[in-house]
Amino acid sequence: MLDELQNINTKLASMTNLSTLTSTYLTTQDYINGGDLSLWRKYANSLRLRMALRVSENGSLTSKGKSVINEILSDPSTYPVIENNNENTIIQTAGYGIDFKVLDEIREGFESWAGQCNRASATMVTNLTGDPRLDIIYDKNGSGQYIGMNTTETEAEQTINFNKGDYYSAVDTATFSRNEEMPGVIMTAAEVDFIKAEAFQKGYASGDAKAAFEAGVKHSIELYYEINATATYRTPTTAPSNTEIAAFAASKWDAYPSKEIAIGTQKWLHFSLLQMVQAWNDIRR
Repeated sequence: MLDELQNINTKLASMTNLSTLTSTYLTTQDYINGGDLSLWRKYANSLRLRMALRVSENGSLTSKGKSVINEILSDPSTYPVIENNNENTIIQTAGYGIDFKVLDEIREGFESWAGQCNRASATMVTNLTGDPRLDIIYDKNGSGQYIGMNTTETEAEQTINFNKGDYYSAVDTATFSRNEEMPGVIMTAAEVDFIKAEAFQKGYASGDAKAAFEAGVKHSIELYYEINATATYRTPTTAPSNTEIAAFAASKWDAYPSKEIAIGTQKWLHFSLLQMVQAWNDIRR
C-alpha cells in the first residue's frame, strides 16, 4: 500500500491535461473533493504518511516506514500533504449536488439506549479541562458541570448515576448529536500536523516538532468550531480568537514533560468522536 500510494501520487501529478468531458464528470460526481485532483494527491500522500508512522516502530516495515516519512516530509513539492482545514478530506452534508444530511441516524446512534451511548468520557473531560473544545464537544450536566463516566466505576455505580437522569455530561447536541450538517471526516490537517510533530520529535525527518504540534492544536480547535458553527438545533458557540488559540496551543506543548505524550494526547483528543477508529489505532500503537 505504501508503494501503491506513491504511484498514485505520481499518476495524479501527471494528469494535467484532462479533457473537458473528464473534468465535467469529475466535478459533478466527486462528492468529496469536487474533482480537484490536487486535493486527492494531498490525501494520498497524507494517508501514506499515516500508514508509514503506524509501521515505523513495530513489525517488519520499520525501516521502510521511517524512510517513507523522511521521503514525504523532506520533499513537499513532490509529496504535498494536507496543510489547512480547507484541504481536509471530508464528506460534506451538501455540495456538488449531493444531500447527505443525517440528522435522524446520527441522533439515534448517539442518543439510543436511554442516552447511554452519548455520555462523556471522564478521561476526555480531564484532558479537555481548560480547553476551548470542551464546551463544544460535551454539554454540561444538570448541575452545570462537566462529569464523565469513569472506567473505574462499577456497573452498580454507573446505574445509580444514570438513574439520576442528568449526572453525566453528554455529547454536545449542537456540534454532534443533533447537527444535521456534521461532516464525515476522513483525513484532516490537524492529524497531519501531529504526524509531522511526532516524526520531527523522533528524528525521522528534520523539522520543528513544537511548531507542528501547535499547528495541530490550532487546526483541531478551528475545525471543531467550524462544525459547531453549522448547528441549527442550538445557537453556535462563539469561537476563540486566533491569539487565544495560539496561546493555548503553546501552553499545551509546555505542559507536558514528555513531548511524545503531548503529541499523542492531543492527537487522540482531536480524533475524539469524529474518528474513533483512528483514535483506537493510535492507542494500540
